[in-house]
Amino acid sequence: MQGQGSDQEPTVTGVKTKDYWVHFRVPDGLMPDKQFDGRPAKLQVHRVQPEYGPGQSPSSVPAVVLIHGRTVPGPVVFDLRDPATGGGDLNLSVQVALANAGIDTFAPSLLGYGRSTRFDEGLNDPGNASLRACGGSSSFPEGCDSTLIEGINPLDQQGQQNPTLLWVNPLGGQRRRHSSHFRFGRTDVWVRDIDNVIASAIEENKKDYGDAAPGKVVLVGYSLGGQHVGRTLYANTPPMNLGTSLASARMSSTR
Repeated sequence: MQGQGSDQEPTVTGVKTKDYWVHFRVPDGLMPDKQFDGRPAKLQVHRVQPEYGPGQSPSSVPAVVLIHGRTVPGPVVFDLRDPATGGGDLNLSVQVALANAGIDTFAPSLLGYGRSTRFDEGLNDPGNASLRACGGSSSFPEGCDSTLIEGINPLDQQGQQNPTLLWVNPLGGQRRRHSSHFRFGRTDVWVRDIDNVIASAIEENKKDYGDAAPGKVVLVGYSLGGQHVGRTLYANTPPMNLGTSLASARMSSTR
């Protein structure tokens, strides 16, 4: 419905921000570490939406789901604000800019990121930080780590005493064994998250904008998020029917 007494679309008068949770139980076999099977978990979704004057309704309010990359959670990537100016003067927020253009945006923090579930025996346990390197004749009672991705997964974070890095030895300065011997997640873990956030975004968009809600979303992946978006599109899709997955049926386009 357009603004009363006018054929023109109403003007956005402001933006509204809220965080909400998508609750679920971890499906059996989804995560690499089976101790998390069936456990309750939740995803933080950060929403920034356009507001209109009393009695004003646009003909369409597109919904966009924004997927973060490897190292930084959704709200920090997509709704970065300048605290010195109350958040707006430097125009740092992608979500605010999109809301001012009449677009409803949803930026989740995927499992293990931001305020979403990390599990006490998982990423919340500083003892799961990396240990000393394996190799040669070295043997350490707490175990060792053999995977090094420079700049992303540095070795021996448990032993680092630089205050800018993780230091997990406040009780006697001792390294300790990992409480989980598996990587926290893999791409299909986050595909499940994205699919659930898509469903949630469609529901929230429809609840607030009614007939102006398109019933589909635009899905945008930033950095490694692009890989997760690509996998979401084709997850569980037979090779001869690419593009017909459940996620694809609920998206108007991807980026």
